[in-house]
This record gives sequence, C-alpha cells and structure tokens, in this order.
Amino acid sequence: MALTRTLSLPRQASRTQPPTLNLLPVRRYGSTGGYRLRLRSSIDTAIEASKYDLPALRVPMEMLEEIIEQYATVILAPAIGENAYPGSQKTAYKMLFAPLTLVSKDFRHLALREFFRILVFSTTEDSTGLLKFLDLLEAQYATKGRFGGYRWVRFLSAPSFLIPPNIRCLQNLNHLEELRVDFSHSGLILQRSCIGQLFSSLAASQNSVQNLTSLKLTELPRVDAQLLGYIAKGLPNLVRLHCTSTESLDLDCCANCYEDSMSRINHSPVPDIFPDVIRLANAFGSALVPLKNLTHIFFGIYLSPSDMLEMHTTHAPDDTTCSITVESVYNCAQCVIIYEKLTKQRELLTSLIVAHYLESLKTISWSSCFGVPCEEARDKNSNDAENVLQGGGDLRTDIRLFANFAWSSNVFDRLSDDAVQMPCKCEGHGFKTSFSVSRASEKIKVSRKL
Repeated sequence: MALTRTLSLPRQASRTQPPTLNLLPVRRYGSTGGYRLRLRSSIDTAIEASKYDLPALRVPMEMLEEIIEQYATVILAPAIGENAYPGSQKTAYKMLFAPLTLVSKDFRHLALREFFRILVFSTTEDSTGLLKFLDLLEAQYATKGRFGGYRWVRFLSAPSFLIPPNIRCLQNLNHLEELRVDFSHSGLILQRSCIGQLFSSLAASQNSVQNLTSLKLTELPRVDAQLLGYIAKGLPNLVRLHCTSTESLDLDCCANCYEDSMSRINHSPVPDIFPDVIRLANAFGSALVPLKNLTHIFFGIYLSPSDMLEMHTTHAPDDTTCSITVESVYNCAQCVIIYEKLTKQRELLTSLIVAHYLESLKTISWSSCFGVPCEEARDKNSNDAENVLQGGGDLRTDIRLFANFAWSSNVFDRLSDDAVQMPCKCEGHGFKTSFSVSRASEKIKVSRKL
C-alpha cells in the first residue's frame, strides 16, 4: 500500500489586497486556534525600508567630547575650588565616572582623557592611587601606539607636602598648563625646600617648562624676591602669577587663633622685610624681569604698615561696629582715618614701579583692607589722586618724582574729636584691589579698578 503525504501550504494573500507598510511580523491564525508567525523576507524588508531612506543617527565626535568634558568639569568643580572634593577625585572616579569607561574601547579612551585633564589630590592615599593609575594607563596605551596617562594632564592642584614624595611622577607631566600648590601646612623652611624641589623637577622636563602658563601658590608663609626669582628662572613662559600669604589668616575661629595666624606669616612686608614700598617694588620687579609674557599678577600681601592689624585689635573695644579681624578694618573709623589714604597711595606707586619692569603687564592686584566694597563708597572714592598714577619712561626719574608721594612709617596722626568716619553699611568685601596698566607715548599709567 503506497503511502502518500499531503503538504498543506498557506494560502497567498489576494493580489487585490492593498500593500501593507507594517514592518513587524504578520500574525496568521491556524486551524487549531493558535497562530504562527510569518516572517518577511530580507528582500521585502529592504525594499520597503528604502522608501523612507532613514539613515542611522550618529552623534558628532566634537559634540560627544564637549558633553564628556562638561560632565568631568562638573564632577571635579569642588576639587578645583578652595574646598577639597569630599571623598577625593579618586572616589569621584569610582562613583560617578567609571561606568563611562565600560561603553567601548574608543569611548573609554575619550572619557579617561577628559577626566584626567584635571588632577587634584589632597592626601597621600589619593596621590598614590591616581598616579599609579596614570602609570598603568601610560603603559597600556603606549603598547597600542596611542597617547595616554600623564600626557592628558593639563591642570594639577596639590598641597605642598605631597610635592617632594612625587617628584619623579611630576616630571612626566609634559603638557601641564596650570599648577596650583597649597602651602597651608608649611612653614618658611618647608616652603623653600618644596619650591626648590618643585622647580628642579620642572627644569628636568623641558616640555613642562614651556607649556606651563599659569601658577598659583596659596597660603605662603612669605612672598619675597627669592621666591619670585625661582619662578622667573624656572617658568619663562608664565602668563598668570598668583602668590598669596593673606589667605592664611584665620577668620573663622576665636581672637587667639586669629592673632596666632598673623604671627605665622609675613602678611605686611613693609617695614618688617622692606623699609619702604619703593624697595619692595624694585625687588619684585627686577626678580620678574625674565618673564616676558607675564600679563596678570596677584600678590596676596598688604601694603599697609605691618602693625596696622595689631593696632586694629585695640580699636574694636571702643567701636562696636567692627570686630578685631582684618575683614572689619575697612569699617573701622580710626583705621580708615589713619591708614586708608596712605595705603592707597602705596598701592598706586608700587604698581607703577613694578609695571616699569614688566612690559607685557596688563593687570596687577594686591590684598587690601581698603578696597571699594559698595556703590556708595565708589562715589566717595572717585578721587583720581588715590586711583590713578602716571609715570614717564624712566624709572629713576619717576622714583625721584614720587619720593614723597606715599611714605612715612610714622602714620599715627592725632585724631580730632570730630573726625568721625561713618562705617560702610555693606555686608561684603573683596579684600583685594586691582590696577590696569596702560602704555602710550613712552608713558605708563596705572588705574585702580573701581
């Protein structure tokens, strides 16, 4: 008996049925109540997709780089600022950035490059972990013929005590553009030791010396000509220089802590270190002469007499409008009468003399207790004699001309009973005064920015 097999083929759709645009599989019910999936052929799908001509969407590489760069900047913003990142950059990488490195090899390279443009560490554990990771990345990408690791770093911020232990690694930062060092944990001896090792390390790497254009040294025990000489010799292409001591004053605790912080730093070098502001200006200016590209300077020192802050502490009990700290000097009636005019004249003359030495200088700033804090005070301080000074092209002639402009270390004039300065009512103060430098017809003019 011959066996026959009957094949049941699905009926084809009627030719009169309109074509469908649905690209999903079509459900077809069978005789048992279930349904089977009829898949379209790749040829049919390609023909229907070609009708719409929809190209694959791609994010431009430039846009992707910008997004990752902004994300990395937001993550590290607290670390770049005055307050250290809570948990360190190492912790920020593990918690917020590491997942980006798992997308793909190329995306990993892009993400790591943007994240390590900034390098910030505040503890020994932090620095050890980050530098070892950079060592590993440097070796991995070198085997693939790609740049990585230390070559990504453009910005470095670290406390002074972490500089000497990591000198070897710092020599590998060949593309460093901005350096910040915090000396809040250092005394004068440690400052000199750290500065010496730092610039010896930078000198060993010629690329670092050539690329570094911005230097910020904060909470220094002393800002002097020796320090500036190290900087000028080691960083010939420097454009911005920021050296401060006044940030070390303790304004957040008690009077004893404040007075103790004053004794640890040289916040006012005249007349303790320099007999007058002319010698200070000549020493600073001559030390910075090799810096031909220097355009912006901030010296965080006071040009008022060195005993002003101590005298201010004796004014406070008689004047209930101010405390004993430096942040209230501008609001102290007696200090304003005794010191304000003298200090502003010193700031003008010192800025002018320094500008004689630096042809590229555009702005110079100083820490000051008598900056202009509010609109009302700006109107009162519009006197050109205190805010503008112009000199000729000869430095020696200008010094003789202004020899009696701003000095007398004995500034304790007797106060009359009716000489009362109304305190300023504003709540904030910048504790900084800035001057713009302009040159025309072989003359130099410095103007206070109000």
